[in-house]
Amino acid sequence: MCVPRRIDRAVDRPRLIHTLTAPTSWAVDGPDVLLACAPAGYGKTTVLSELAEAHRARGLPVAWATCDRDTDGTLLWNAVLD
Repeated sequence: MCVPRRIDRAVDRPRLIHTLTAPTSWAVDGPDVLLACAPAGYGKTTVLSELAEAHRARGLPVAWATCDRDTDGTLLWNAVLD
């Protein structure tokens, strides 16, 4: 699936992006996989699109997998691991 483009009129969330990409004790460059789980309308796509844009600007690869309650877990993890 293609990464959705960031909406131009979206509110920038630099602190949230920094938190999501900050190094941890186990991932020097930040997490390799990020799961966003929240109700509809909470801005998941918006913030993850901004994060993907920031990663691409740094030359990092980006992949996008979408799931919902009806998504087969096997299909999701095959997409993540592929």
